[in-house]
Amino acid sequence: MLSQKTADYSGGMKRRLNIGAALLHHPDFLVLDEPTVGIDIIARNQILEAIRKLNRNGTTILYCGHYMDEVEQLCDSICILDKGKEIVYGKKKTLLTDADKSLENLYYELIE
Repeated sequence: MLSQKTADYSGGMKRRLNIGAALLHHPDFLVLDEPTVGIDIIARNQILEAIRKLNRNGTTILYCGHYMDEVEQLCDSICILDKGKEIVYGKKKTLLTDADKSLENLYYELIE
């Protein structure tokens, strides 16, 4: 593996390497843009757990993603964009007031 060029790594391995490089200096603020795209399910769960741990340990995280289940699991405040424009911004608890409402359902309600 050490003799292999990173250009030859799989997409998932490149993504994990990028995340690792971003964490090397122990940032107080971390921007993650779709960190689980192209990742297998085991690596995805490891990444999501690492994000939770970073946040519990005080790292502020700006998480951008299309997987609403991930956003709903990880984020306290949510901004939904459509075509580059803010549709709604607020605390997750406020936005998802109905017991059965999911972030994905809210998204569809807002863009229709």
